[in-house]
Amino acid sequence: ILVSGPLTTYRGALQFQNAHSLQINEISVKLHESDTFGDNLLEKNQPLSPGTAKVFQLDGGTWDVLVNFGREGILDTVSSVPIDVGQVVAISWIPGFEYVVPGLDRLPR
Repeated sequence: ILVSGPLTTYRGALQFQNAHSLQINEISVKLHESDTFGDNLLEKNQPLSPGTAKVFQLDGGTWDVLVNFGREGILDTVSSVPIDVGQVVAISWIPGFEYVVPGLDRLPR
């Protein structure tokens, strides 16, 4: 796993693993309530190969993640990923992945 800088106590992190068979060309994020995704978090000409992961530091908040993958540049979005300060949230991504807060899938109904 590659870490983009030292993890600090005033930020959180997203550990993003490519569990799909195609490479990821770009990963961009935005706060959930924002309209616009930011710049590509991957280094230029450094796609995320299948089976590999990278860690991105993010401020606390609820984030949406835009993934550009494959030769055709297909887009996929993971919505509403909550990240708290000092927390590392792990995602093992495939197209159509929906983030569920751990434990919420086991609450009584």
